[in-house]
Amino acid sequence: LDEVRHKQVITSANQLLYQWWTQILERCDLRSIDRIEVDQFIQSVAQQMSDMGVFSLPRKSFVAKEPIIAVLVSEGLLVDNASKVTFMHQTYLDYFVVNSYLNQVIAGKAVTDIIGDRDHQTPNLRYRFLVLLQELCEYDETIFVKQCREILGSDNVRHYYKCTVFDAAAQPNQPGEGIR
Repeated sequence: LDEVRHKQVITSANQLLYQWWTQILERCDLRSIDRIEVDQFIQSVAQQMSDMGVFSLPRKSFVAKEPIIAVLVSEGLLVDNASKVTFMHQTYLDYFVVNSYLNQVIAGKAVTDIIGDRDHQTPNLRYRFLVLLQELCEYDETIFVKQCREILGSDNVRHYYKCTVFDAAAQPNQPGEGIR
């Protein structure tokens, strides 16, 4: 991170990734590359990877986006590979997917609908599920508690997924009444 961002209090990996992503978008502005187009591109790549259950996509699909890919490679977000587009680390992919999930929940979608049926509740998705709950707890405790009650009451959610409710609820330094 830039020197200015070093002084900010960061308490989670997602907050760190948010600061870094914001910095990347600011650097795109300096390079006269449209930050909205960059954001839409990375959101699309992350969504496609998540939907398909893959960690790379054919680079040929993004020929028109080469300037964006070049910037994201230089910033260390993507890997420079002639045949495919890949994130440098899975944590980056998870960050964008979790933000998409968070927006869906805020818009009214149930977390249980996002995670799907028991057959799709994999260890990789469990990590994203945990981060989603942590972000949701930080964003709005009322929505968090409502979603957690639904998760804990569902017969379609695996027990090792239900444990993430308690992990996320234990995170806040000053939990509100609904969590206590």
